Amino acid sequence: MLQLIGWLGCLYLVVKALELAASSSFRDENGNMKTTAMAAAVLAWFGAAGFALLFLGQGAALQTLTPSTSEADDLSARIRQQCIELSQTPEEAEKCGGN
Repeated sequence: MLQLIGWLGCLYLVVKALELAASSSFRDENGNMKTTAMAAAVLAWFGAAGFALLFLGQGAALQTLTPSTSEADDLSARIRQQCIELSQTPEEAEKCGGN
C-alpha cells in the first residue's frame, strides 16, 4: 500500500512539472519560462525519477528474498526422501507421498 502511495507521489511530481511548463503564469513577457519555474520543474522531474528508482530497487530486493519455486521443490523432495528413508515399513513409506 505504501509503495502505491509512493508511485502516486511520483505521478504527482510529473504532473506538477508539466503544469509548470504549460502554465502561462510561470512565463515572462517573452513567453520563456521563469528561472524559478524552470528550476522547480527540473527538480520535480529528478525527484520523480529518483523516487521511481528507489521504488524499483525496493521491489527488486523483495523478489530476491522470496524462495524460488525450484528451491521449494528441491526442499520438498529432500524432505520426502528423508521420510521414506526413515520409514520402517512400506506402508509408512507410502504415507510420505513418495513415488
